[in-house]
Amino acid sequence: MDERAKTCFAYKSGKCRILDINRCEGSSCGFCKTEEQVMQERAESLAIIETLEPMHRDAIHEKYLNGQIGAGFYKNGTA
Repeated sequence: MDERAKTCFAYKSGKCRILDINRCEGSSCGFCKTEEQVMQERAESLAIIETLEPMHRDAIHEKYLNGQIGAGFYKNGTA
């Protein structure tokens, strides 16, 4: 494991929480990101979802976000 892997958001208690692997692949792993990078990517993803038609946006919320983002979420400027 390299130094970058030690700051990976998915590496906890000596193992990866994302992949089912025995050994951390370090910076060669596509999931090796800091917590800050993950939060930035999530914000960018939500911004893209925000631009979709309400019907499509709501379908994504239901399928992938378990409906956790309620009606009016984007209108309040919280995305």
